[in-house]
Amino acid sequence: MTDIEKQLTKMGGWRLGFLSQAQSHSIDALVVEGKVPKWLHGAFISTGPAVFESDGQHVDHWFQGLGMLKGFYFNIGQVGFKSKMLQSDTYKHQVLGEPKPPEYDDGNVTVFPFADKGSAMTESLVDCSFDPKSLKTTGHIAYQGELDVHLTLAHLVVDPVSKHYVNVGIQFGPTTRYFIYTIDTVSCKQDVIAVYESSLPFYMHSFSVTNRYIILFQSPLVFDIEALMSGGGFTEMLTKAEGAPTQFVLIDRETGESTAILHEESMCFHQVNAIENGDTIVLDCCDVDRIDGYADGLFELLCDPDYQVIPAYLKRHTIALRSNSISTVQLTTSALEFPRINDAYAALDYRYVYAALTEGSHNFFDGLVKVDVEQRKDIKYYRDDCYFGEPIFVAHPDASTEDDGVILSLAFDAVRNRSLLVVLDAQSFTELAYAYAPIPIPFGLHGHWFST
Repeated sequence: MTDIEKQLTKMGGWRLGFLSQAQSHSIDALVVEGKVPKWLHGAFISTGPAVFESDGQHVDHWFQGLGMLKGFYFNIGQVGFKSKMLQSDTYKHQVLGEPKPPEYDDGNVTVFPFADKGSAMTESLVDCSFDPKSLKTTGHIAYQGELDVHLTLAHLVVDPVSKHYVNVGIQFGPTTRYFIYTIDTVSCKQDVIAVYESSLPFYMHSFSVTNRYIILFQSPLVFDIEALMSGGGFTEMLTKAEGAPTQFVLIDRETGESTAILHEESMCFHQVNAIENGDTIVLDCCDVDRIDGYADGLFELLCDPDYQVIPAYLKRHTIALRSNSISTVQLTTSALEFPRINDAYAALDYRYVYAALTEGSHNFFDGLVKVDVEQRKDIKYYRDDCYFGEPIFVAHPDASTEDDGVILSLAFDAVRNRSLLVVLDAQSFTELAYAYAPIPIPFGLHGHWFST
């Protein structure tokens, strides 16, 4: 156990969710308290950092941990569970002593379905493939088509036009070029649909797509190219460009022309949804007022007894296309992150956002929240001594309303030192069921619903 892990263990509470855990498990049926809807059939699979030592040293940042896949499998009211370390080439190098791979490939950020496979992704060029049923790593996703970039984002977006995935690849040089491209979900063929050039190599974590526009968020947070190319850590490769603008970049999909609209200095990791409405675009985002929010997962900060999560707030940006102006309102006073919606309403008028909540006395994600963006109201859910990951929405197969379905979230019980799955009714936002996993699972990042 490293000195950092000793300190986290001594401090206890939610910090126990940042201890390494590499055990694999496979359980056909967990003990379920309450009732899981029998119509729920498929798998909730997520990824996240789980091993935080490399060569006997503790990593600096949460995001640098090696990824673990976790799966909860639903069948006629029963819930099975599997966990398995992602057998990436990076894992094989750091843990098994195999040669260092040419590209970092440990998919500890998010997962997406590709036909009958899953893709575990991070912000690099190479994504690991896995079997959604067994969680066995099966190599790499074999993308088709040339894409001359240095890294890609990990947050895919479904194109409302083609229904293919859309992603952004970044090519560094005298001018930084952002390639927006589609990915066929079956053939994995990549096709570039637009290119944006910038004098600054700005960092972004997510983006939005409408029928006509791609929307990028440019902040003063930029890549340190030298540190990035030399293999620096997550915080080493990012820096603030003093005096650089914060702006929304709108790229017209038909003409390729781009428009930058200035905004007050802020940072956005997660865009929520974007809707075209005549001569306006409505864009909802989780905004952080501090550019250094990316440092929030540094272990030296997590070990500080006065640590507090840097709050993000759900804000609505209304962009007037004729005047290239923007107005912003905050949709709730609740501090939240890891936002999700009913994916069927992406790029459409919608009403509900589900997110992890951080506003209690424990200074971490100690609740879940459902925000009604029309009525500007929210409903909150808590469990004593529990801390929550990203909530995902799964629609009822015969859904008649946007919120007809369930919410699934992987939580950590700091008293029992074990993780649990919680199932909420999405309409009332009340608990339907929960099931404890046999182990404490380190806090993860993103997940997805897989139909199996």
